[in-house]
Amino acid sequence: MSVPGQFAPLPRPDRATVHSLDATGQPVTVTGTGMLSRCLQHETDHLDGHLFIDRLPAKARKRLLAAYQESQSVS
Repeated sequence: MSVPGQFAPLPRPDRATVHSLDATGQPVTVTGTGMLSRCLQHETDHLDGHLFIDRLPAKARKRLLAAYQESQSVS
């Protein structure tokens, strides 16, 4: 998990299309809606080096990170 134990609502488009190559180098296109769309966007973010918190407004990100740090100091 990106930030274990923390959650924040994050609006995402309901449709996503990903273009890639398969193991043999052939082009592949995957289009998803609903949960598949969210998964495609989430995993593409990871490939680009982003966490979901990077897409949160600054105040929400600060609150979430403060709560995460607090949960780590209690452990």
